[in-house]
Amino acid sequence: KKEKREKTTKDDDSNIFLDNLGKIFLAVIGFIIGWLVRGSYGTSNRNKLRDSLEDLAALDPLEVDDLRVANSELTADVFGKIVQDVYQSHPQGMVTYSDFCKTVRHTMAKLKGEAFTIELGHLLDRVIFNYMKEQHLSVMEENESALPIAFFLTALSLSLSSSVPERINVLYQVLQHQQQCTPDNTFTNHNQNHGEESSSSSSSQQGMITFQHVIDMVGYLQHTCQLPPDSQVIASDVKYPTQQYKRGTPEELVHMTSDKNDDKEDDEDAKSFKLDQEAFSEILRTKSVCAWGQCYDRKKVFQNK
Repeated sequence: KKEKREKTTKDDDSNIFLDNLGKIFLAVIGFIIGWLVRGSYGTSNRNKLRDSLEDLAALDPLEVDDLRVANSELTADVFGKIVQDVYQSHPQGMVTYSDFCKTVRHTMAKLKGEAFTIELGHLLDRVIFNYMKEQHLSVMEENESALPIAFFLTALSLSLSSSVPERINVLYQVLQHQQQCTPDNTFTNHNQNHGEESSSSSSSQQGMITFQHVIDMVGYLQHTCQLPPDSQVIASDVKYPTQQYKRGTPEELVHMTSDKNDDKEDDEDAKSFKLDQEAFSEILRTKSVCAWGQCYDRKKVFQNK
């Protein structure tokens, strides 16, 4: 009798899985369907934000191409002279848009005569005024807000007729000049100790720029329609029930806050770290920044190889 009872118990135990096979199967199918639906909604959320960024952009890619074609005489050499003149005229590193335009027109006329000017300049005006409107800055001439010269020069680089390496070289020179100005005159208003650091830096670091200025430049490029919408879309902290997305800040795009380090001293040390032009170029070409769509061009190069 005991042996029969043990056999009966074993038979009952072995039937638990078989008896619930249908429920287990349905649970697995339900999980897979839920996972696919959640993924679909997450992709939809990402695409909606990307489309929204495209709609909010002051310029579309075709207008940027038109701007560069129309200003074929604005070469890297000419741009370099504009950079020097603007910073010499406004050594504090800040300038209003009207004063910036006056200096640029004066330099271009000095180089090639009064006829030499920025063509399709209304497109640049749209970019500048759109940003100032977003930031609630005054555009009225009697009370016009001043911004870092580097921001206006980055916007002007939209009309620069040059190769990407030349464009990167010009922007690097812009940051070198901006770095020599008062430390307060940047978007991020970092501390006064940058002057002390630069004076005590080694000769090998002369001419190099801080990581903070690279972050500033990514911000300038982001606000002047020179970063593709795809690279600006990053995952937010909201992951359930579906993944939500947001527009990345300049710091997030260069992975400054990816480790969510709350140590302010370490954060400041990282921002004051010196970078050369090669490192600056690599950051602009990364997938997370992808200035002028360069990350896509690199993919094509590797595929062709």
